[in-house]
Amino acid sequence: EVDWAEACETRFAAGSARYGYKTVANETHIVGPGIDVFASVDGKVRDREGVTTQLYARCKALMYELNDFSIAETYAEAEAAVEKSGAKGAEKPTAVFMKLLDKNCVENVKMCESVDWFKDALSKSLEESTEAATAAASELYNATVDENNLVNITLANEKCNNEDDERAISISSAACDVLVREL
Repeated sequence: EVDWAEACETRFAAGSARYGYKTVANETHIVGPGIDVFASVDGKVRDREGVTTQLYARCKALMYELNDFSIAETYAEAEAAVEKSGAKGAEKPTAVFMKLLDKNCVENVKMCESVDWFKDALSKSLEESTEAATAAASELYNATVDENNLVNITLANEKCNNEDDERAISISSAACDVLVREL
């Protein structure tokens, strides 16, 4: 029987058997199997569906490298289950493969936690960064409205673009984008 955690450590280097957070040079990264291609949580990781696809691809590779389907089901057992489900002709090989993939890469991905954990963590991170950008844009918006409740576009642009000005509000480009859309 294969020890999944050990298999993950072997395939993806020590310490990577579970998904989790790691801080490197004051930047927080999610670490774990298949995550090495993604940078900081708030930076390059944006497309949750794309991330999931990459994780499944990595998981498939891991499944093939282990060369041992006995952990969950043998090919014959998967084939029998697909036969019972009524899959016909050209559908069968794909259905068998998906059954093995599901067993070995979804149910047994407990070896390295689950893809769902990663999706939840990513979703929360994106939500928090969106809230922060919206709050910063709101602060900038309020700071650039004069007493007649008219937006001073010139001042807004100065505050967004003039990083050298001590009076400028320190705000991310994402927040400035939100502000420009609101204007």
